[in-house]
Amino acid sequence: MAEKYILPHDLNAEKNFLCCLLIKREVPEEVGKICLSPPDFYDSEYGLIYHAFLNLEENGTPIDLLTIHKETVYLKAPGVSIAVLTDILNENIVSAHMAHYGKIVKEQSVLRQIAKFSNDATKRALAGEDISSILGRIDAELEKAKNPFEENEPTITEVFDKTFEKIKYIREHPDEIGIPTGLKAIDNLVKGFAKSDLVIIGASTSVGKTAFALTVCHNAINLGKKPVVISLEMSATQVAMRLLSIVSEVMLCRIRSGNMTFKEEHDINMARRKLEKMVINDSSYLTMADIRRRAKQYKKEGMDLLVIDYLGLVKPTDPKLAKVHQIAEITRGLKLLAKEIEIPILCLSQLNRNVSYRPDTEPALSDLRDSGAIEQDANIVILLSKNKDSDTVKFSVAKNRDGSTGDGNILFIKDRATFLDEPPGNIL
Repeated sequence: MAEKYILPHDLNAEKNFLCCLLIKREVPEEVGKICLSPPDFYDSEYGLIYHAFLNLEENGTPIDLLTIHKETVYLKAPGVSIAVLTDILNENIVSAHMAHYGKIVKEQSVLRQIAKFSNDATKRALAGEDISSILGRIDAELEKAKNPFEENEPTITEVFDKTFEKIKYIREHPDEIGIPTGLKAIDNLVKGFAKSDLVIIGASTSVGKTAFALTVCHNAINLGKKPVVISLEMSATQVAMRLLSIVSEVMLCRIRSGNMTFKEEHDINMARRKLEKMVINDSSYLTMADIRRRAKQYKKEGMDLLVIDYLGLVKPTDPKLAKVHQIAEITRGLKLLAKEIEIPILCLSQLNRNVSYRPDTEPALSDLRDSGAIEQDANIVILLSKNKDSDTVKFSVAKNRDGSTGDGNILFIKDRATFLDEPPGNIL
């Protein structure tokens, strides 16, 4: 039998808050920071009153008991009576305590949310639902339920102090603006991947998305950085072989076959030592919540760059959502994660299949598969496409929120699954 319980609430705080609101006839700034909304009220009539008040304030309509009553009728007949509104206004309350009551209302609302999704998680667990799906829902609900007044809003003075500190640091350390790709043609445009950047690498199948990402990882390691690769497509061994080939310059096919000379074996052993600082995670079926948990732990362990290979294989929190909404939820999650842990996140993405069937096969931002949210959330989007009858790949910095866009060529070394700068003299 299901256990009966009363959800957290404080009707006195709700009534007192509304009394203050009716006295002041405005929402002060300190109350606005609490981010109260009508559903935060346990009493549906109280929530309706607050909804009506917000509508009147937004429309510039004079606020009194009559206009609030009429607005509540408009929102949900029969509305809230004048008698109820008068009873609220007759409370002997000091309006200066409005923010205090507002915080209590919000805290009780957050507690109700926690109780509800905890109960939902229990039901799903008892029904034998997939663990990853349950954890994903819990994590998503916890993000929604975060108490808004836990975070202190910085003053404009603090913002500018931090900004000028960053400008000074960049001036004194020009090589540390961000993590460069190691490919000059691209770095001249993007100036490196900065902290909190979400970078999308889009390309069709077999163009070299993974090779590009691992080339960036190699360059990061050369700079003393610690990259982490979450590989949802290839096994950790496959990724490791590619990295060994990139670093040692031993052909990938020779590493895979084990048919190497003594020098080549020595070279890949030296490469292994160089690569042992990085992390490769090949866990399958990871949700955005799984990635967030792992990323926070990796950050504590010194991660400087996170690579996700690739976007389309991240498991949605809610499989019932349309694909476009699933991808939008994931890209938004990645953007917020990059901002939270202050590292660049490099995420690979497939392009729509119809690119290869067009007369002009050069990709555009609109070719990113399944969602316009990818373009919207990304700080930088780099699109890759093959050049016919050539070992070069064309890149296009199609979006660069803080810098220039442009295109050019880079050389794809297929035998070692890596990219190099195009030799001088080759013109696009």
